[in-house]
Amino acid sequence: MTLTGENGILRAASYNVHSWRGSDGRSEPERIMTVIKNLNADFVALQEVVSMSRTGTPCSLGELAAGIGMDIQFGPTMFRSDSRYGNALLSRISPRQVIRHPLECFGREPRGAIEAHYDYHGLHLCVVATHLGLKRKERRCQMEAIHELVANTRADATILMGDLNEWLPWGHLPRRLSDLFGPTKTPRTFPARVPVFALDRIYIRPGGRMLSLTADRRPPARTASDHLPLVAELDVSSLPGNNQETTQGGLS
Repeated sequence: MTLTGENGILRAASYNVHSWRGSDGRSEPERIMTVIKNLNADFVALQEVVSMSRTGTPCSLGELAAGIGMDIQFGPTMFRSDSRYGNALLSRISPRQVIRHPLECFGREPRGAIEAHYDYHGLHLCVVATHLGLKRKERRCQMEAIHELVANTRADATILMGDLNEWLPWGHLPRRLSDLFGPTKTPRTFPARVPVFALDRIYIRPGGRMLSLTADRRPPARTASDHLPLVAELDVSSLPGNNQETTQGGLS
């Protein structure tokens, strides 16, 4: 597999797939994957991924990803009797290393992050895909763990993507993200039909490399899930590859 980007321009996307259930009430994993394919992204962070559809129809994540020519790394956070639920990370190239981190805070719903490392023309890319909690105190705890991971990585470029569940443009989480990534636009992605809140985010470090950041408002995406996909174009062309080994440090 190869990345679609030319001259060091990558496309990254974050998408909460709502357990494959659309705003029209239909549960269709294949429809979600068609939306993802149309994004033409090199990396896609998915949240609320369930390994079986709500209708009980078996849903092979590997087969779905293979159908659009992408590698998939699943990061389940909850295990049910008939399925697994959590995050996933799709990519057009296979990672050289993947670390799955639990982000459990205060006994609330288990959350997690997928940390994946890639080699791209001598460049060491780190991609972190996550889904933070609903409560402010919970998100603050989880953000401190994410902050430590991103701040300590030895990658040439680090991309953070996910549903951060941040309803307000101020507070601890936006400040901590600004410390790491600098100012970044926050397009509205939820609810999909009439987006009001910027719950989904994409960031890149070093900063100043985001060429565009938009929510996909085309008709298929407005009904396939309750969130719109968020898509970024990132310029990593001028970053020198250092070929350093991936750090083994993890989240606490």
